[in-house]
Amino acid sequence: MKILFLALIFVSFTYGEVLWHYHIDDSVYHHVKLMNYDHTVVSTEFNPPPSAQYFNDRSGTPLWFISAKDQGDFSHDATGSLFGNKLALAGFYKDISNSTHVYATLEVYTIQGDSTTAPTPDWTWKLEGATSFLSYHSVKMTMNDEEVFLFVTKMDSFSPQMVYHAQIYIFDAATGEIKFQYDAPSGTATNDIEISLGGEIAMFNDEEQFIVVDVRQNKIMWQEDFEEGDINPFSVSKDGRVIAHGTSQLNVLTRVGNNYKLAYTVRNESELLCATAVSADSEVVVAVWINNAYNQKRIEVYTSWSPIPIHTHTLPVHEGKFEDWVVDVKLTDDGQYALIGSWGQSNSTAPTVILIERGAGIVYTYTTPGSVFDIDIIDDPENGTVYFCSAGKEVHANEWGMGGDVYCFLHQKK
Repeated sequence: MKILFLALIFVSFTYGEVLWHYHIDDSVYHHVKLMNYDHTVVSTEFNPPPSAQYFNDRSGTPLWFISAKDQGDFSHDATGSLFGNKLALAGFYKDISNSTHVYATLEVYTIQGDSTTAPTPDWTWKLEGATSFLSYHSVKMTMNDEEVFLFVTKMDSFSPQMVYHAQIYIFDAATGEIKFQYDAPSGTATNDIEISLGGEIAMFNDEEQFIVVDVRQNKIMWQEDFEEGDINPFSVSKDGRVIAHGTSQLNVLTRVGNNYKLAYTVRNESELLCATAVSADSEVVVAVWINNAYNQKRIEVYTSWSPIPIHTHTLPVHEGKFEDWVVDVKLTDDGQYALIGSWGQSNSTAPTVILIERGAGIVYTYTTPGSVFDIDIIDDPENGTVYFCSAGKEVHANEWGMGGDVYCFLHQKK
């Protein structure tokens, strides 16, 4: 395994700069999480090892990595409690010698600052069966200081026909005890999930439905049909009060008692909705659109109570061999900064990392050599800075090839 390391430290960060960059040759970085102002954890997809790496953000030094425990096609999702010392690693595996043997694992670790010794799991949980999961996309999680929230798609039977359903587990982060379990109706699966930070509200896409549930009360709070094959990105505020989702239109939902109601809709027949985000205080909603030619992005910022955008940012048209796509948008807790990550173009004509400041517009862009698959952002008000990061593939998402890159950036507020 060949790994290249590059750390760049700049004296001035007036508009934003690369703090450091790390490259790996034979895998793809798929998830990234800023655990605090000093550390970043990333996880890989395909071709182990490693499956997770832990970096010092001041120097870009990789402190340790955790190797995949089983070989075969797999995906990992790594996350951590933002200012705590817990790290969770979830993985999906397919047995090389028996393709029907697929299973998921969840491991939780306690992190010891800048220790260069990889930690051992505090506890491990495994779910398997003859054919346990529908696809590697069906493992995702989040966590806070007390709990870990894990989503899986459980295969109930494979023959004579596939029967499966979505499951959500809430674990005690310290002990691994299952505190709650939600079982969706049979036939429900998903490619994505979002969970509010308190773990009460979870939402996911079935093949033709958008479903919002109260996990702890085992209750469906919102159910909405959409056309099979449509993309339906969604997001939720940390307290679960506001949800934003849609396909060719943006729907903003607000919680009223034990249910949700539609606050407003923004219709847009000429563009596709790629990604949404809601600020922690439920005040700000961001929607990112792309045109039908997949070569121009548009970002709109709204309040959670009005369909009239307070800011609109349209990027230039870029031509290239492949389609662009926005993978995610994330906000600082106060909604002042929005970070957008995208696939870009193989000829590097389109930025893949975009930072927007409310009221100032686009304050920083960066074009990675390949595509971005995940991003994260954190505000440091005490030092007047914003940290953000990206993880992805060395070449374009639609281009064959391996290699992964993770970047850490810093923006100095004016």
